[in-house]
Amino acid sequence: MHIFAFFANLRPTMSPISSALTSTADDSGIDDILQWLAGAPEILDDAHVDSLFEQLTLLRQTPLPTPQRVRLLDLIFPRIESLIEHQHTSLRDLPLPISRRLRQRIRALLDLLEILAQDYLNTLALLFDPLNQPPTNMAQTTLRRAILLLIWQIQLHDRISATPRAGLWQQLHSTYQSARRLAVERAPGPQNGPSIERIYLNALLLAAIQPSSYTAEELSFVDHLVRRLSPPLRLEDTPCTDAAACFWIDPERDTPATALLRRSPSPESRTWFFNSSELARLISELRQSLHQGNTPAQLDLPDFAATRAGQGVLRRLETAWGNPVKRKFPRRRQIYRVRLHAGLNTLHRLLRKGETKSGSEWMVTNESPDGYALMHVSGSTSTLRVGDIVSIRPQQAATPGESNWHLCIVRWALSDNPEHIEIGLQLLSARPMPARVIRAQAKEDTQTPALLLPATPVHPEQTLVVPSGLLHEDLRHVVLMIEQGNLSIREIRTGALREQTGAVEIFTIFPETP
Repeated sequence: MHIFAFFANLRPTMSPISSALTSTADDSGIDDILQWLAGAPEILDDAHVDSLFEQLTLLRQTPLPTPQRVRLLDLIFPRIESLIEHQHTSLRDLPLPISRRLRQRIRALLDLLEILAQDYLNTLALLFDPLNQPPTNMAQTTLRRAILLLIWQIQLHDRISATPRAGLWQQLHSTYQSARRLAVERAPGPQNGPSIERIYLNALLLAAIQPSSYTAEELSFVDHLVRRLSPPLRLEDTPCTDAAACFWIDPERDTPATALLRRSPSPESRTWFFNSSELARLISELRQSLHQGNTPAQLDLPDFAATRAGQGVLRRLETAWGNPVKRKFPRRRQIYRVRLHAGLNTLHRLLRKGETKSGSEWMVTNESPDGYALMHVSGSTSTLRVGDIVSIRPQQAATPGESNWHLCIVRWALSDNPEHIEIGLQLLSARPMPARVIRAQAKEDTQTPALLLPATPVHPEQTLVVPSGLLHEDLRHVVLMIEQGNLSIREIRTGALREQTGAVEIFTIFPETP
């Protein structure tokens, strides 16, 4: 049906309560919006954000009965949906912090989503009017789309490593509560799609893994996993029997879900709970299937699942959803400057030849025995990525002949403006040594830079940091050249894989036995 004919059919269906607005409705405003929709392509990109913003502004300025306004919003919604899909595809492998131009582009899109979500939420008064009850499908569609618009805002913030705006999570909780009050939260979506509660739970699951510790590509993979697996989760008013995988939400607070092992809810709060142990089990089964030789296509997964980065994400998700780790040590506030170098090859050269002119300057804001939080001061951060290896050293310790480099892995990154970035580091070793790996059975006699980490009381085995994909578990006859002081050559075998990201892997190693 032509879009003008479709909309003309809406006018006779106005409710008695809203019909008084008909005489004040500005038909020219409606016609302008319909003409734009008729001429706009089905799939939109960044060039259409300003035009969409203008149509929503015009719609706000046009007095309309609520059902008619909702129908217009429903015509605009698919265009926004296509725009979000385009953005998720384009936001991959971004440098940190992201550029001012890109941030302004995302900010304009976030404003657009916020306006459309608020316009949907402004129609909720009609949904709760006992004298003028709308059809159930209208209530479900309105709330479903409002929740999606709020979740897309959260996801865009996550993709650019930024903190969601104040009040966004509380607004999402409140919208879900509205769906519960209208008893539409568990009704299937269009074409038997996910319910409102399922969509809401998916957003909570994604937030529970600390999105700032994943790249944009990894977050897209996790989002696909959650929607693909669709574990049988439900929100309950009582705590889970399995505390290890239990999360809780206080709908009155502007925060996502919190692991019960990390913090308990206030006794006075009205709390909801969900258990993610079944999802962790499904993730484990997927990882084992891939390890046994099944392809991502056979498991209905993107190709990323078979990469080292994808394998590392699956390992982390098993822990994040199956048994979240409680913080071991309290953090202490600090203020001192450090020099930071990033990347395995850069660190290998640094430890062999000493200080280089590259690197960046950071301020330590807090620390604990197992890591640091840093704030960027100066220098380039274009090569810095979550999951990469870095080395830091206090500036006051930078005296000739000293190494004192602490090897760390970047666990999370946050950037709320183009001039500011914060990162969290997990400490791996205080005394890394440069080394080279030679595969005895490799076709070519190549030497790959690596870092040897000495044994510690916490980790009694030596470990080896190598580029992702170079080695695997239980690999024998690996030649290791240690390049600190006198050159020494050892034959080793790999043990367990301790860490795995898209950039590096860390294996325990042992002397090769005859």
